[in-house]
Amino acid sequence: MSQYEIKIKNVPALRVASLWGKGLPFAVTVPEAYEELAAWMAKKSIPLPSGSPMGLALYYDDPASVPPEEVRFKVAMPVAAETPE
Repeated sequence: MSQYEIKIKNVPALRVASLWGKGLPFAVTVPEAYEELAAWMAKKSIPLPSGSPMGLALYYDDPASVPPEEVRFKVAMPVAAETPE
């Protein structure tokens, strides 16, 4: 049983810039993916977020069920609603 209380909340839509990543350990691959995303945003002159959330990580595979090099995730950072695609 989880030690955390789980709540489901409705929140306003959030526009994000995102990047796929792959592999373990997350302590290495996720920060590397965030660095790559931040560099891309800087190149496009898209400001980095300053409020909450600063970033999001979405995990698509169970590390116990997939080979470590195949575990997929996506990192995302909020951007202004008017940011072009």
